[in-house]
Amino acid sequence: DVYKRQNLQLAQASEVELRIYSITGEMVYRDEMGSVNELKQTIELSSLREGLYFARILIDSQSITKRIILIK
Repeated sequence: DVYKRQNLQLAQASEVELRIYSITGEMVYRDEMGSVNELKQTIELSSLREGLYFARILIDSQSITKRIILIK
């Protein structure tokens, strides 16, 4: 399964990191993208079990958290 999310346009180049956590809080995916102006990311999730996950996008000192429900 591949998770595709909306593009995120940043006002300026920012340090970006993407982390995905299981419902138990275990980090199951991490990608340090470095300094970017626009965030376009496709994530391969076929190795994960069905369930609820949380994607945390860290942009400089701020973070955005989104819920992912994985159904196979």
